[in-house]
Amino acid sequence: MTTSITYCFIFARAGSKGLPNKNTRMLAGKPLLSYPIHVAQSIPFVDEIFVSTDSTEAVDIALMNNTVVIPRPKELASDNSNEIDAWKHAIRWVKERYGYFENFISLPCTAPLRTKESVLSCFEALNSQNPFIVSVAKTKYNPFFNLVKKNLEDRSISLISPSNFNRRQDAPDIFCITPVAYIAKQEEIIKRKSLWDGKIVGVEVPPEIATDIDDINDFTIAEAIINRNSKNNDGQGEPT
Repeated sequence: MTTSITYCFIFARAGSKGLPNKNTRMLAGKPLLSYPIHVAQSIPFVDEIFVSTDSTEAVDIALMNNTVVIPRPKELASDNSNEIDAWKHAIRWVKERYGYFENFISLPCTAPLRTKESVLSCFEALNSQNPFIVSVAKTKYNPFFNLVKKNLEDRSISLISPSNFNRRQDAPDIFCITPVAYIAKQEEIIKRKSLWDGKIVGVEVPPEIATDIDDINDFTIAEAIINRNSKNNDGQGEPT
């Protein structure tokens, strides 16, 4: 019986409208890109780590952290690019050079608060019946209670999903996708035209690690949390 091969991929394009060059920006003393790399390096069954990027700064960070760099084409690194197309490019690049592998793990740079345990919980859900796993977290914003749409003419608001719930606790739990981990069988990604072109299983992770850095406010909050955790851990650094 052969052991399945698992590769971790980190996608770190140069551009970002919300926070320029965020993937190489220093967060609590080290580049944002290094956070997912270090988590991946702590997972014993990850056979290799690849960084797909069009950024020369990201290439330097990736090489300093002993990962393999995948040159990302410019057409797959624009604001309008489809993320799954970058995934497919990376998978095909790796298969051409390293041969067949089974399991694909993507750890986006934008979730630096992820823990090794959260990634493992997502990976444990992966099997032939559940070939595509996405991390999700409960959100306090709820279309049945406090998410509204606005009438542009008179500025009146109404619930996106009208309901009779008067308390948030009574409304159904709502989850949002968080970039802690995307995990799939690589063939499942290749055959899909979009992320939602097939079954996706959501694995819940704690909301306190579900930060998704999109702008300077998200960045500042994440940095404050990491610095606080570092002090609580007696200077041992962020947890993995």
